[in-house]
Amino acid sequence: MIGDMLIVAVFDADVFDDGSRDMVESNDEGSIVSAGKNREWFDGEVIERLLSSEPFAPSGAARLSLASQHRDAVLELL
Repeated sequence: MIGDMLIVAVFDADVFDDGSRDMVESNDEGSIVSAGKNREWFDGEVIERLLSSEPFAPSGAARLSLASQHRDAVLELL
């Protein structure tokens, strides 16, 4: 039996941009989906595309799907 902890972190856009500026485009686990492209708004349309056409581990897909479903409740905590 394997257990996963599904955790979501919410960052202010400027804080995230500053902290992620030097992120790598790929590693042993895969590639950053938007590497080398213009940044996209992380909205329902983009999330649906990612979940339907990009490779995701089941736990990552679940985390992204649940975070999207409960977005408003999560943002109210800020």
